[in-house]
Amino acid sequence: MEATWRESTWWSVVEQTAGMVLLVWRSARVLVSRPLSWRGELVAECARTIRRVTVPLALADSFFIFGAGTILTLHVLQKIGADDRYGFAIAAGGPREFEGWIAGMCVAGIAGTAVCSDLGSRKVRDELDALLSLGLDPYRLLVLPRLIARTIMTPLLFLWSATCGLVVAGVTGWLVTGYPMATFIHSAATFPLIDLGAALVKVTVIGFVIGVASCFKGMNAKGGPAGVGRAVNQAVVISFAATCIVNFLFNSLYLAAFPAAQHIS
Repeated sequence: MEATWRESTWWSVVEQTAGMVLLVWRSARVLVSRPLSWRGELVAECARTIRRVTVPLALADSFFIFGAGTILTLHVLQKIGADDRYGFAIAAGGPREFEGWIAGMCVAGIAGTAVCSDLGSRKVRDELDALLSLGLDPYRLLVLPRLIARTIMTPLLFLWSATCGLVVAGVTGWLVTGYPMATFIHSAATFPLIDLGAALVKVTVIGFVIGVASCFKGMNAKGGPAGVGRAVNQAVVISFAATCIVNFLFNSLYLAAFPAAQHIS
């Protein structure tokens, strides 16, 4: 009976959740203790994230904004006679809904998988045990810089995504439908900055969750190369699900706390 209980799906979920909490605790401990030997690896990891994610994120956001923004949104606004609010709709709807989700998906699918596969490969080759035998802490050297990099780079990449979305929406609206660029800029300028601040908080949480899931699955990979592949797949699934859940819950709480944000001024 005990073996059956411990092999249940719910027990696995509880066990992995506890493992992620423990990973965060261990990372927090080495964050505030010396030596700060993780700083160099943090800079390198941030650079790798920018190099890997910037172009795919810009392409994904541009294609999405072109279809859902320029074609669909502008067409609907023109039908109801509110096309003068096109810029505001893109500036508010993009960061609040689409671009945070797209940024999270790209970070999880590109940078998160790279982290998980790197740590998982080190784990199955017993490199982490070798570090421990040398008196080195893998959480300080490997986990903490990758976790911080995911947390701080996701909002920065989100800002890049939002900028690309605005440029694409304005340019394509002008080229495809002849929508005046000056009207778009004037309408987008009415976007409230509190929305941007809320979106930055949301994507920071998303980046942190992606970092935790990727590092945890990589640090607990087993079973050789096939096990690393399974760990990467599980990390992606957890990160994608967490991105959608955090996006939905945060937006619901934000709109409930600030009802005025639901109005198109």
